[in-house]
Order: sequence, then C-alpha cells, then structure tokens
Amino acid sequence: MKVSAFGEILYRYKCENGLRFEQSRRYDVSVAGAEANTCVLLSKLGIPAAIISALPNNDLAKLAINQLKQYNLDLSHVLKQGEKMGVYYLEDGNNIRQSEVIYDRKNTAFSELKKGQIDWITVLKDSALFHWTGIAAAISKSAMEACKEGIETAQKLQIPISCDFNYRRKLWYFGQHPSEFMPEMLKPVNIVVADFDALEVYLNIKTDVTTNFELRFKEAHQQLLKHLPHLQHFAMTFRKPIDNNLYYFGGMVSGEKYCFSKEYALINVKDPIGAGDAFMAGLLYGILSLMDTQLNIDTAIACGVLKQSIVGDWALISQSEINEFLKNGISSSIKR
Repeated sequence: MKVSAFGEILYRYKCENGLRFEQSRRYDVSVAGAEANTCVLLSKLGIPAAIISALPNNDLAKLAINQLKQYNLDLSHVLKQGEKMGVYYLEDGNNIRQSEVIYDRKNTAFSELKKGQIDWITVLKDSALFHWTGIAAAISKSAMEACKEGIETAQKLQIPISCDFNYRRKLWYFGQHPSEFMPEMLKPVNIVVADFDALEVYLNIKTDVTTNFELRFKEAHQQLLKHLPHLQHFAMTFRKPIDNNLYYFGGMVSGEKYCFSKEYALINVKDPIGAGDAFMAGLLYGILSLMDTQLNIDTAIACGVLKQSIVGDWALISQSEINEFLKNGISSSIKR
C-alpha cells in the first residue's frame, strides 16, 4: 500500500516563545513540508511512504534526510542537485492576531526540477497511490511541469491519485494564475481535500456563504464532479467560531454517501501548522484500509485535532492514540 508523494522538503524556523519576527533573536528549527508531513504520519500508521523531491548535496540536506529516515520513509527518489533548501519562517499568532509566515522558496533544489528529469515509471511502479498538493505545483513552472508528468504517469499506470489543493497565495511566484493550468492537472484526481477558497481560485467553484458548512460542502461536491470526472472521495475540514471558542470538524463524501464528524473545541492549541496534512494522512489511511466513510472522516479529524497538540509540522501520533481519541474525545487526564 505504498504512497508516493511529490513535494519539497524544507526547514521551518519558528520564533521562540511566541515572540514576533522583529523581537526574536533565536528560532526553533525543524524539518517540514506538506507532503513530508503527510508521509510521516502515514508511516507511523503502518502505510509505507516515499517522498519524491530534490535537495542539495550538503550537510543541511543530510540532516533533514536523517530526521525523515527515523520514520522509515523511502527517500531513494530524492534527487541531489542545486545549492539551496526551501525555508519558511513562522511567527505564532494567538486568539487576537493571526500567525504569520514568510517563505524563502525561490531558486531551491526542488524549484529547479524539470520535466524529463524524474524516471516516473520506475518511481511509481510499486506505488498504490500518488499524492501531490497545490504547493508542489506552485513553487516554479518547471516543478509544476514535473508534477504534471508524474500525474500523467500515474494515470497511465492506473495508480489512484490524491491531491490536497493547499492554495497558498504567497507561493505563486511564476506569474501565472493557478486557474490557467490547475483544472487540467486536477482532472485525473481520485481523492481530493480542499477548502472553499481553493475551490474558487482553482476551479471557480462558488457556494452559498449564507448557509451552513454541511450544505456548502454538498454544493461544492456537486460542482466539483463536473470538473473531476474520476473523483471518488472528497473531504474538507471546517472551523466554526462559537462563543469565543473555535470548533473543528470535517465532512467526507465517497460515492453518494455524505458523512460528517463530531465538532471539537480547539482549546490550548500548541501548534496548528500541519493539521491539514495530518487530516490528509488520516483520510488516505482510512481509504487504503477500506474504512467505511463515517469511520474514515472521524479518523481523519482525530488526526487533525491531535496534531494541534504537538509542536512542529509532524503529527507524531499513534494508532492507539487515535483509537483513544475516537472513544473519549479530547482529554487532559494523565496516563499512569
């Protein structure tokens, strides 16, 4: 059930102790990247995962590789080229102001990937699923073309394809609007995670903002089917503010069956970054494990909630912790 994911491995520099960029003199450093985040959790849940990427041949890249190897990821398809790794800088927000991200991802080893450089037949031949995100397509035009080549190869090999739309406004560097090429890249996709904003940017899908999330989700799905003829599974997370609390839940549709998770109040969040990638991993884990739709969305939301209790991009959680969460929900008790 190996999942092969195409995306950039990068470093995250986080301001210490909740300080702002202009205050911080030290940063907590960790390995990150949306696709790598998803692969780490998949591997922890027993699904073999491989990352298809590019890194420079230097000690910083070797450190990142060694940290990823702790989670038994297949890194044999990470090309060595260029001189620079991607970086993003994170300033924590709080209940009053938003978090802030600054990217440094131009002219990186990954951005220099080109069509024809990756032997996609060899890379994907033993894969049960090919995963990519809108971030991987956004970094550079040449990386987007390499990603498109991977999608086309997966389609030829009849390998299911998943995509997290992951629209990041700050990352579209190369001058073209995503709607110019994303519709064509998305056509073969079987599994989708997206939010309402990304649906509108990529495919001009709009929903009635005056109604509830559940009805908007169903409306979005019906429109999405017109663009993605091979779509089998579609999922989304929601954040609903109620009485100064933020509630987190999700919806999933497989075929014609719509299911929604419970709502969980997000209290004392340690780190929200990577929650969407954890949700994606939980969703793929459920699909590959042939879970029914309700258990699948419950499991994916459990992964998203639990990730927000963990500092860093990676959801370092176990199947037993997910099972405990599904049984008892959020808990502050101590295991003794």
